[in-house]
Amino acid sequence: HAPMKMGMKRRRRHHHPSFLSCTVLLLLALLPLSLGSKSAASSLTTNNVMMTTITTMMEKETLLTILAEKGPFENEDDETACRELVEELSPDEEEAAAQTSFAYFEATQLRQDLQFLSTEDNDDDEGKNDTTKLDKTQLQQQFAMREARRHYIGEDRNAERALHSLREALSLRSELRVNLVRFIPLAAHEEAFDNLTVLSDAEKAVVRTFRAQVEQEFPRQYTITGGLDVDRSAVVVRFPRLTSETDVDGYLTTLLYVTERALAATEYYSTGRQEKVLALSEYLDYNSANAPPIWSLKDSVLKLQHMYPERLKKMILTDPPFWMRALYSLLFPLLSKSTVDKVSMTSGASEKETVLTELIGDNVPKSLPLLQEDWSISSDSIDIEQYLNQPMYQTHSPLESSPACQE
Repeated sequence: HAPMKMGMKRRRRHHHPSFLSCTVLLLLALLPLSLGSKSAASSLTTNNVMMTTITTMMEKETLLTILAEKGPFENEDDETACRELVEELSPDEEEAAAQTSFAYFEATQLRQDLQFLSTEDNDDDEGKNDTTKLDKTQLQQQFAMREARRHYIGEDRNAERALHSLREALSLRSELRVNLVRFIPLAAHEEAFDNLTVLSDAEKAVVRTFRAQVEQEFPRQYTITGGLDVDRSAVVVRFPRLTSETDVDGYLTTLLYVTERALAATEYYSTGRQEKVLALSEYLDYNSANAPPIWSLKDSVLKLQHMYPERLKKMILTDPPFWMRALYSLLFPLLSKSTVDKVSMTSGASEKETVLTELIGDNVPKSLPLLQEDWSISSDSIDIEQYLNQPMYQTHSPLESSPACQE
């Protein structure tokens, strides 16, 4: 393992990149969290598996609360349109769409303490009314519709474009093996991980590769789920990159891990009522010479944009350099209102206090532990190995043990 604790001191140095570089870097800040296989549904088996020695799963009460959430449909027309979109999918595509929810993925792939209605139950009136069992068919449609809704809204409620967007996203998730990223925390428990029956040996090897890539990339640029906002959506904190050294595959894997983890945290802490994340990007010690290659940035941004529509709640850029403010002012008239509403730039303690208190709430230090007394955001307390070993749905400093009980 590479050194896991931050120890690198940084000098404040602002370079002035080209206009193209500026544009792509701003795009990177705005979009990633806007956020050949057997099928789009991943090759993971659907059998439940006992995970006796790995305690990384949600509390059962919290999970059941999330599973009961139908989705934030604005009206019946939207709900009907998304149901019709899901009906256009193949069974494998529908399952893949449902698995974009971490809670659904955990419930149907990893747990043994949940019971589901069988075919025999569905054929029997008494069996169908058994409230101790979950209806997997209904849950699959429910969570597939939630994913369809995000593409439907993202495509301005154009059903044809939404279906194309949804299928493109599912295909890309399968190609990049995104579901395997969710096993990264489990790979730290070597003996228990080796005994997992839900993954093949080849899939375990991929997970170990993903874990090694993230361990290598994290010290280069700290990006963590650092807290919660006032609505209990995850706050992703991204610090300036410390080196220009970049493994392109590892960079993308880490972005996928960061995004999947943030969305799992939002789902967990809000018990399924929220779907978006708040992104906080720190630029105080930013050095553009450390940015990854432009083509790598662009490729990563486009892939994440395709897979995670309607996931960005707001982007806060703290202490941005002058050129970034100037660029934003130049592009401002060209940006859509929805994009403008999602972006905020703040400098200095007073501005940060006003903006962050509004978004995160009065008890900012508890909700965002990385925040210092002077309203700066520090990565000094980040222990990467500890963070990577935490469950996917937890924040850097776990804030609540049972969000289902928080009202």
